[in-house]
Amino acid sequence: MKKTITLFYVLIFASFMAKSQNFSVTSGSLGSSTIRACDSTLATITTFLGCINWTMGPSSFAVSGNTIDIRVDYTSSFICAGAISNPVFTEMLSNLTAGTYNVNATAFLDNVRGNSVGMGTLTVNSCIISGIENSDNETDLEVYPNPAKDFVTVDNFTGKQLRYQVFDIGGREVISGVAKAKTNTLDVRNLDSGIYFLKYQLKNQALVQKLIVR
Repeated sequence: MKKTITLFYVLIFASFMAKSQNFSVTSGSLGSSTIRACDSTLATITTFLGCINWTMGPSSFAVSGNTIDIRVDYTSSFICAGAISNPVFTEMLSNLTAGTYNVNATAFLDNVRGNSVGMGTLTVNSCIISGIENSDNETDLEVYPNPAKDFVTVDNFTGKQLRYQVFDIGGREVISGVAKAKTNTLDVRNLDSGIYFLKYQLKNQALVQKLIVR
């Protein structure tokens, strides 16, 4: 009886090893190794697949410290029908904070982790719109709530009227106007949910703040 149980687990392990060898990551590349925090880059992951009738799953990525892990999934079936192929996954890396990241790609078969491949490093620089850096007078403006849903309040303590612009993540202007001194209200009800950048002109500089709309 003990031998039968042992043989059973050996067969299961052998079956898993055979499956795992039929899907793996072989290589990966980044569209750009340096981007801004308001930009994105396309990650391309090439895999090995030994059973063409299996189902290609989604891809996703997660950030942990200075590491970006890209996950590519496949789901097996009871029958492995050849032949060999090399499916390619693509994943857009975006909404990253400034820093330098090590990027890895990992294969998952039936939600079980397989092999991993390093894809190099990705440097994310602070987002500077129109080449103008953030002003030292950041404390002169308060923006809330952030994230926002309907309206955004901006307290302007500079004592001056300031021109403002709101850009989407693609760099397109979606709102603009002039903020008077003291308190201002921005209507964001017509904006889609996502990340935007609120820019206030301060003489020859500008203050740029990230704004999240839900």
